Amino acid sequence: ISNFSHINDAIEAFVTELQFLGLWESTVVVQFSEFARTLSPNSGSGTEHAWGGQHFMFGGPVKGGQVLGHYPSDFEEGDAKGIALSRG
Repeated sequence: ISNFSHINDAIEAFVTELQFLGLWESTVVVQFSEFARTLSPNSGSGTEHAWGGQHFMFGGPVKGGQVLGHYPSDFEEGDAKGIALSRG
């Protein structure tokens, strides 16, 4: 969790500079990764590559404070939304 402070500090400095330059309201940053890990550990107490990923977006014109999409009702196999936790 301590690494979040590094990215937060970098984003804050970036935003501050964009605001100073008058570019904040015309800037949108989109970050995404298609890389994910399984939620349940493997036999060696590690995790495997999985489907999914994480995305975030910020910028002056972005209407923030929202989570878009569907969050699973639980993380068990056979979830009603078709989320699979298997490794194959």
